[in-house]
Amino acid sequence: MTAGETALQQAKLAGRNCFSIYNANPAAEDELRESIMIATRVQQALNDNALHLAYQPVVCSTSGRILFYEALARLFSESGEPIPAAHFIPAVEKLGLAYQLDCRVMMIAVAELKAHNDLQLAVNISAGTAEHPEWPDYLERALEGRRDLASRLIVEITETVQIRDMAVARRFVDFTQGLGSRVALDDFGAGYTTVQQLTGLSVRLMKIDRAMVVGIDTNTQQQEVMRAMIALARSLNLKIVAEGVEDPKVAAWLTAEKVEMQQGYHHGHPAFDRPWNSTAA
Repeated sequence: MTAGETALQQAKLAGRNCFSIYNANPAAEDELRESIMIATRVQQALNDNALHLAYQPVVCSTSGRILFYEALARLFSESGEPIPAAHFIPAVEKLGLAYQLDCRVMMIAVAELKAHNDLQLAVNISAGTAEHPEWPDYLERALEGRRDLASRLIVEITETVQIRDMAVARRFVDFTQGLGSRVALDDFGAGYTTVQQLTGLSVRLMKIDRAMVVGIDTNTQQQEVMRAMIALARSLNLKIVAEGVEDPKVAAWLTAEKVEMQQGYHHGHPAFDRPWNSTAA
């Protein structure tokens, strides 16, 4: 069944009316076994309500004020160490658990929004979830028709898998923003994210991938690429969040270039406690 699910996910990535034959070579078998172990841990965490969120601040470049927090899914290893999402999301995608995971994360995030009236949160969902036929109904039920909740929620579409159907994804974006939330396109400048997605989905925020940000204060070619991205965002009336800001010189360069928002270790690490209990969000 797992091999079949893997082949199904591969066929979906290939597009409509396609099939995929599962390749049972030793390397693929090892990768599959590891994916099964990770997916089993994720499923157990979902069953036991043991999925945790870490919260990382996104700040205003000019004032340093926290504008919102990104809610990041985390599991814990058997030794009690947190496992970043990047270590388990690929297996979740491969074995078809992304929708379940995204629903659980959204449920936790909305509960926090209900409990804290001034809080704003960003929540990641996969591109596959954005195309899932049941997701709009789930999101609407979670928000209970309350625009006060929706207005404090940012939904980030991640690029773990490629958006397969732009028309469906566009309907999702329009629906979500119609509820009162904002939609961001995550990890721009890396992987599957394209200008077509940015221009075709009418999102409100562009999150620039950390690979484009780290070391930008000294790399002139990287600076020119970033300036082109900034110009593109300006032309589309998008706000920019620069991810992976880990150095004060990088932060200063981005501020000088009028990048509105920054996120990264320089401004705060992901935290499991609720920072808004001690600081204003």
